[in-house]
Amino acid sequence: MPEEAIETKFAQWARVEVFGHQFYEGFVTETTIGGCPFVQIDVPEQTYDIAEWDSAAEKYVNVTKTKPAFRKLLGQAAIFSITPIPLEESRKLDAKYGTQSLADENPLLELPAAKAAQESK
Repeated sequence: MPEEAIETKFAQWARVEVFGHQFYEGFVTETTIGGCPFVQIDVPEQTYDIAEWDSAAEKYVNVTKTKPAFRKLLGQAAIFSITPIPLEESRKLDAKYGTQSLADENPLLELPAAKAAQESK
């Protein structure tokens, strides 16, 4: 008798690498549109500093830029790998953005090193 597949819902912060040497880091969940499964990545707003050339001052100046939040849906063929963010970092991101990761409820989503460290306590 064949073993039944274990279906695990995924709702966790992760880095998703896709073909074309690109990646997305955000809150990753599963969704279905028109009967087709997709991996949904909600990337939060990002603020960063960058040096830009100021032609009037004739020097580089630091400028703060903001990249707006966005949602990306990926089909399974586009995904190269998914790396869950460690549990402690995931909890911090949940608190900051008001998300609810399933990492606490699902030990399959924990990274092996984090799980081993917790068991040794």
